[in-house]
Amino acid sequence: MEQLPKLSAAEMAQMTPDERAMAIRKWQFQSLDQLDPTFRERVEEAGRRLPEERGLLDIEQAGHVRVTGTPPHVQRRLTAIYSAMTGAERVALAADMANEAKAIAVAGIRARHHELSDSQVATEWICLLHGDEPADHVTWWSSKS
Repeated sequence: MEQLPKLSAAEMAQMTPDERAMAIRKWQFQSLDQLDPTFRERVEEAGRRLPEERGLLDIEQAGHVRVTGTPPHVQRRLTAIYSAMTGAERVALAADMANEAKAIAVAGIRARHHELSDSQVATEWICLLHGDEPADHVTWWSSKS
């Protein structure tokens, strides 16, 4: 198995966005079978143990176990709140959350890459969402970042 290079945050910061994207693609695993067996065993064991320890398991009526980052009592309260909303209110909430997520992502890109123009930031944001190929065809940028 090929030994993957270890890069520090400082080294990653010196790479261009394209270099980072290429490095990440090169080092991505296509299957869990490619992981070191000892490491994979530790990760899988933690994946089974931690949600239960932290009260994040939710056993649904059908007997399925769902792991979430939200404790079951909070999830039930959220479900009640969302159920009481009209469809239009839920759509508006989803749009607000999408806009917030975009603003956070764009702020992160700008913080890491002060030198990028607005159109380059837009391209980086599109890359985060869809990968590099669609970003090659971006010719617009909303002024509502």
